[in-house]
Amino acid sequence: MLLLYDPCEMDDVMLEKELASGGDVVVVKSLPELRAAAEKIGVELLVCHVGDIDMSLLETLRIFIQQYPLPVVVISVRLDRKQIVDAARAGVAMCVTRDMAAGNIALILEMARVRHDENGRHRREMHQMQVQLTERKLIERAKGIVMKQRGATEEEAYRALRRVAMNSNQRLYDIARGIVTAAELLG
Repeated sequence: MLLLYDPCEMDDVMLEKELASGGDVVVVKSLPELRAAAEKIGVELLVCHVGDIDMSLLETLRIFIQQYPLPVVVISVRLDRKQIVDAARAGVAMCVTRDMAAGNIALILEMARVRHDENGRHRREMHQMQVQLTERKLIERAKGIVMKQRGATEEEAYRALRRVAMNSNQRLYDIARGIVTAAELLG
């Protein structure tokens, strides 16, 4: 399902015909309609057909994309580098002019979908790496506590943590978190 936000009512029969060739299209003319339509129907992609890209539109799209993570394509009459950068920062997958879009809608929409999926994959990978880094830091703190309490080497402290984790059938991170929490409580 494709959602077309077309507030300017530009008479672009070719655009609407191309969009419709890819499946069902719901056309909305206002931002409240846009939000309502996104709530009611299973939207896979949003196309904004606008005269110009302004900050009000971009802020609305930024909020919309946070609420409904889906690919967004903006088709504008005019387009400059600043608008493209601002749109990308708002989360827009593709910005094209009406001239660029003519006859290329299917390719543009597919590119937007692919770019959106790739960005999502990168965000998930980055989140996973941040979680791993946070866990690693906590394990290092726990090793330091064990080294200090037992007068152990780094390797001995690590082996002790691993042994406790394996014997209790828990993750090393969970054991480390318990040690750090206990050390903070005991001061």
